[in-house]
Amino acid sequence: MLRVKVITILHLVDVLGSRETVLEVPEGTTVAGLMKLLVERCDPAQAGQVFADSEGTLQPSITVMVNGRLVAFAGGLEAALSEGDEVLILPAEGRG
Repeated sequence: MLRVKVITILHLVDVLGSRETVLEVPEGTTVAGLMKLLVERCDPAQAGQVFADSEGTLQPSITVMVNGRLVAFAGGLEAALSEGDEVLILPAEGRG
């Protein structure tokens, strides 16, 4: 198992349940797999603010960074996570 820190801000704290949390995920878990795990933990009434569906597909307004790099430039959602990674989930500007 890997320990991964998930951090968020603004209204997404309410959606995801906390500003920071450390999750244990299986070896080989991808960013997409982490998103699916997070949607399963969310209040279904609020999940739509982050996720477009129950598979963890992100809303277009959500930005994800892994260790300070935009996930789009770090292997995309299929990039495998490593022990100690920090995943930052950000809302679109102007929300809060």
